[in-house]
Amino acid sequence: MAESFCRLPPSERVAALKSIIASLSPFEACIARRELLLSDGAAEFDLIACLPSELVHRVFGLLDPHSLSECSKVSRIWRRSAFTSTVVHEVVRTAGFSSSLPASVCNGRDGENDYCMLQRLNEREERWANCRPVLSKAIPIIGTVTALALSSDWVAASIGRRLRAWEISRAEVRLAFDVWTHAAKSIAICPSGGHLAYSSYLRTATVYALADSSELFSVTSPVEGIISIDLHLDLLAVHKRNGSIDIYNWKQRRQITSIHSNSLKLCAMKICSQDWIIAASKNWNTHVFNIEDGSLVYTAALAGMDPELSENHEPHLKAIERYPGLIDISLHCEVKHARFVVNIARKCVQSLKVRMYLPEDIILDATFARLLLVRYRNGNLQSRHILHSAGNVELNKITFPRPNTLLKSSNHREQAPSSLPMATLDDNTAFIANNDEKVLIVQRFSH
Repeated sequence: MAESFCRLPPSERVAALKSIIASLSPFEACIARRELLLSDGAAEFDLIACLPSELVHRVFGLLDPHSLSECSKVSRIWRRSAFTSTVVHEVVRTAGFSSSLPASVCNGRDGENDYCMLQRLNEREERWANCRPVLSKAIPIIGTVTALALSSDWVAASIGRRLRAWEISRAEVRLAFDVWTHAAKSIAICPSGGHLAYSSYLRTATVYALADSSELFSVTSPVEGIISIDLHLDLLAVHKRNGSIDIYNWKQRRQITSIHSNSLKLCAMKICSQDWIIAASKNWNTHVFNIEDGSLVYTAALAGMDPELSENHEPHLKAIERYPGLIDISLHCEVKHARFVVNIARKCVQSLKVRMYLPEDIILDATFARLLLVRYRNGNLQSRHILHSAGNVELNKITFPRPNTLLKSSNHREQAPSSLPMATLDDNTAFIANNDEKVLIVQRFSH
């Protein structure tokens, strides 16, 4: 066959080669490519360079972000193959970091943008897994804590009939706000700091300035009553017992809209930006509403959710819009945690992860990245500790060794809520209240 090929004139050899190549299977083409490289004096055989691009993308798509970053350093061919948009998006989706994809990167094909984005994701993952407490402060209290809230630089608690807020920094926790009020049912602090809102059992929601403790805005719901409130910049959301959510611009002292959704049976809500408010229903479906007109934009239904669990455990909600149109959402009850990303533009759910926890664990609070839970050691209800974790990595442990006289039930999940610590959590701060030990605990993590 080789002799016949050599007898052909040069003008016909090219056509004959094209015909032979077209008839080869992918495996045979890989062998031919290998022989060509070796005959050209190549010292080593690069299998990746010989494989079809679809197969190369499939192989690289199975790696984690760190491994893919390391593979990109082998050669220019590996770098080009590793950082195509197809590979990077698959790695990010598998790793559960779809929330960190800006819309401009999601829709683009620039390999350098993908490389920089993947580096950021890898650094973020390592920070969350390796962070340690840089501030741990215990604050003794007199009275019962009924509500907690925190932001990037503030923590607040309703203790008896006093509403107190502390400014936190890297080195200290300083009491900066202290007013006498009725016992609070819900507290919210503006993410940027500066303002605090609270709702009392008297069906009133009030906004305060943290700097001088002055009252800036107040609204009353004398008939329906208030379940919870939330504060975001100049927006105040009031969730009423009849299922409606009223949204106010408290600076302009006017109501923007009212969301009426009796059929949805909403039990939790969160303002995640100036445009969107997220609400969760008792069946664990998550609804995105437009703040301007109160219209329902999208409903994220969690497929496979246990109906019995949904009926017996109402979800608690955390949500934040990290990039335009991409919202991190965390839903949790005492025994289950679900986290996912809602893509508003595509109207879809990304990176859905649902996890059930062991009988000796009770979830106190959860964000998209972190979890705070109580674990009873060896089933002993008088010996417990609070774990702060990111993924499967335990970041910190707080132990409460003293006997608790309230813990007498054989099944700790059936205890009165007052026997469990209260807690609220964000990406770098944990705020815990233990009424049995009469202490507030503030912990800040570096990352």
